[in-house]
Amino acid sequence: MRLTRCTVENLRILAKVELLPAPGLNLVVGPNASGKTSLLEALYLLGRGRPLRQRHGERLVRDGCTRLRTVAELAEEGTGHRRRIGVERGPGGLQMRLDGRTVRSALELSTALPLQYIHPDIHQLVQSGPGLRRQFLDRGVFHVEPDFIDCWRRYQRALRQRNAALKSGADAGAWDGALIQHGTQLDTLRRRYLDGLGPLLRRHVEALLGRDDVGLAYRSGWNAQLGLDVALREARAIDRRQGFTGRGAHRCDFALTLGGSPIRDRVSRGQQKLLLCALQLAQAEWQRACTGSAGLLLVDDLPAELDTRHRGGLLASLEALDTQVFVTATDPALLEPASGNARVFHVEHGAVS
Repeated sequence: MRLTRCTVENLRILAKVELLPAPGLNLVVGPNASGKTSLLEALYLLGRGRPLRQRHGERLVRDGCTRLRTVAELAEEGTGHRRRIGVERGPGGLQMRLDGRTVRSALELSTALPLQYIHPDIHQLVQSGPGLRRQFLDRGVFHVEPDFIDCWRRYQRALRQRNAALKSGADAGAWDGALIQHGTQLDTLRRRYLDGLGPLLRRHVEALLGRDDVGLAYRSGWNAQLGLDVALREARAIDRRQGFTGRGAHRCDFALTLGGSPIRDRVSRGQQKLLLCALQLAQAEWQRACTGSAGLLLVDDLPAELDTRHRGGLLASLEALDTQVFVTATDPALLEPASGNARVFHVEHGAVS
C-alpha cells in the first residue's frame, strides 16, 4: 500500500498542506522547527491513530484552531485498488475513518497503512527496559501473523484474571491453562518472526557496517527448556506473595548482539543507529515477503550522528528496499547522493513546496 495523495490541516505548525508523494523515496528538507516532523506526524496518525508523542500540556491542534484533519488516498501494490483513510481530532475527541466508514480501533488503520518510524531517539530501543522492545517486536509480528492479535488478547485477558486472583488471595490456578496455551503460542509466533528477520538483518548490517557477526538473542519470559506450565508451578508461591504473575509471555525480551554480546554500551550511538535501522529495514523486507507490501517507512533526521559515508549507505539501502519512504533533514546536501527518482519537499514556516 502506497500513498498517492495526502492532505493535512491544522496539525501543529501546519495550516493546510497537500502532498503528492513519489512511490519510492521522498525527501523532506527545511530548517529546524519548520514543520518537517509535523508532516511525518500526520502520516503517523494515519497509520497508528495516535501522535508521535503526547507530552503533558502539548497541543497537537494548531494554535487558534479547534480541530486537525489528515486524509490520504492509498493505492494497493499490484492491484492499484484505491482506499481512503482519515483521522480527525477536535473537541469531540479522535475520529478515524476508512473507506468512508468510522472505525473504532486503531488496529484497522495499522492494517490498512502499516508503517515504521525511525526517529532521533531510536537508541531507546536498546537503552530502555524490555517493555519498549516487546512492543516493537509485537507490532512486527502483528503485521505478518494473522493469529497474533487474537492470541495476544486472550493471553492478556487470562493474565489480568490471574493477577486479580493473586491479589485477592483466591485460587489463581484456574487461569493457568489459558495462560499456558496462549503464552506458548505467542512465544512460537515471536520466535518464528525473529527467525525470519535474522538472515535479512545480517545482510543489512553487512551492507551498512561491514559486520557479519550480528544476531538476535530472544528470551521467552520463562525458562523455555522447562515449559511455561513448569515455570508457573515453580513460581506459584512467589506469585502469591507478590500479587502478580512474574513469568510468562508478558516478560519476553530480545537484544541485538555483535560477536555474541549485546550492543548496549558496546558500540557508539552512530553504530547503534545503523544497527537499529538495519533491524527496521529487515522488518520491512520480511513484511513484504509475508504480505506483499513493506508498508510505509518514516525516517526523521536521517543525517543525525552519521558521517557522509554511512548516510550514503543508509540512503542506498532505503532506496533498494522498494517501498515508500519519507526522510527528513535540515539541508538537502546532507541527503546526497539520493537518486534522481527521489521527490523533494521543502518545508518552511509550516508551508510545503
